[in-house]
Amino acid sequence: MVLPDVRDHLKCSICREIYTDPVTLQCGHSFCSTCIHERWENLKEPLTCPECCRSFKPRPELTINWTLREIVDKFCLNQKDSDIFCTYCVHFDVVAVKTCLLCEASLCAAHLRRHSRSGKHLLTEPSDAFESRMCPIHGKVLLYYCEEDGACICESCTTDGEHKDHQVEKLTKASEKKKEGLREVLDQLIPHRKEIEEKERQLRENKRVVEDTSEHQIKQVNLLLSGIKEQYEALEQRVLGEIFCFKKQLSLPFTDQLKKLELRRNELSGKIRDVEELGNMVNPVAVLQEWNSGGSALGSTEDGDNEDRGGEDLEAPDLKQMDQVLETLVTGLNGIVAKFQKDSRPVGLKNAHSSVPQGCVVPPMNTTVSVDITLDTNTASTNVGVSADQKSVSHSQTHHCYPESPERFQESQVLSSGVFTSGQHSWKVEVSELGEVRIGVAYPSIARKGFQSYIGENTKSWCLYRYETTNDLGKKQQKCSARHGSRDTHHPYRVSCRRLGVFLDYEAGNLSFYELSNPVRHLHTFTATFTEPLHAAFCVWGGASVTVLS
Repeated sequence: MVLPDVRDHLKCSICREIYTDPVTLQCGHSFCSTCIHERWENLKEPLTCPECCRSFKPRPELTINWTLREIVDKFCLNQKDSDIFCTYCVHFDVVAVKTCLLCEASLCAAHLRRHSRSGKHLLTEPSDAFESRMCPIHGKVLLYYCEEDGACICESCTTDGEHKDHQVEKLTKASEKKKEGLREVLDQLIPHRKEIEEKERQLRENKRVVEDTSEHQIKQVNLLLSGIKEQYEALEQRVLGEIFCFKKQLSLPFTDQLKKLELRRNELSGKIRDVEELGNMVNPVAVLQEWNSGGSALGSTEDGDNEDRGGEDLEAPDLKQMDQVLETLVTGLNGIVAKFQKDSRPVGLKNAHSSVPQGCVVPPMNTTVSVDITLDTNTASTNVGVSADQKSVSHSQTHHCYPESPERFQESQVLSSGVFTSGQHSWKVEVSELGEVRIGVAYPSIARKGFQSYIGENTKSWCLYRYETTNDLGKKQQKCSARHGSRDTHHPYRVSCRRLGVFLDYEAGNLSFYELSNPVRHLHTFTATFTEPLHAAFCVWGGASVTVLS
């Protein structure tokens, strides 16, 4: 018998029912997986344990409690067979240890000692299903299983009647064979369920990333607008609306897939419970009858394989789409930020990529003196031309006869004559309307030959790269990206102004790029630890040119 207090320990404190797929929090309390997810679905961090109210921030990972799940499964399976009592103990209930099929009575240990030892008195595990153990034709105990007819028969059935001369075997042996088949079915079903549970965890994690990213961007926006809240109130509502739209848009596919997987998981869990219940039955007749009445269908794993595997492949959320909300913020922000330029210093909103996102910066171009940059012809490639005042560089189809120099680039780029070893510096350039342009900084030790010598294609240089692409209609478009170590951070919108600004803070390890439009717009900021002096670096291609402005 199962004591009442044991049953109480197997109940979820949220739904007050026996655990279903229990998971455990870091505080040690367990809940049904569905219950805790529904409880926390629309709550913001910090989240709390429903049992002890312990706070969790960030959202804790829910761990499946396999031991508790096994205990619950065994408890549920044994409920039906655990309350067979002795037939002869009439004054109080005593658990039976055996059942006599001839007497159709269940016996406790005391009455079993006094019971007949005759072979006719067939003893089995405690059961109240007497009629199912008796032959309906001869009224005798069922002892054999007819393999040809799939029926349980008595000894008389084997000598006369329709089962005569059929292949038969003892009930216990036939039952064990079927149970072995059930164990093979379990071995196939359980991995499917675990696979779906893992995909559910991944989908919940993807959904949580979307929600956390949304919350993170909300905090960033609030931080920027805190000092001038009245002027930005309408803008803030518009930006937050876009964030929530992206959150809903990106979360929807995961929510739909979670619902499909939950339905399939529940179906598999039900099938597994049915198989386990059938496999744990002590009555071999019941096992075989259940198997013949439809239990063999439980072994089918071919149908719905695609559904078991969760449909299409799981994909991480495309969080780059959320960067588009910054364009809305910038459009409104630039209209009023000019009034605060003199009293403000560079402030950025940091995103998940450890760089400052586009647009949300009060530019420092007016707070630092522009440095006088001249180009070093000893580093210029032979397919670029440097102006007489060493302020402009342009791509050329004509080969220039520069003197040989170990510092000269093989590709179409050039470095500045001077270097930066400390302090804050800024410079402005004007780029041509057409062609490809790279502006940035590089260490003196940058390679001089091969593709890896291009600025931005190695770990010794950082650049802003403007290039042309062709859309589906065949129209050329200019795009912009930040490059370092051959890795791109794409700018989400078009750079239309030909004048660009560069701001370098050597000690802080910041390199920022700006579009010198009205008002000035921030494009990108690299964060690094500079270990060598830095040259200003320029690369031109396809007829492009760059001019350093005084």
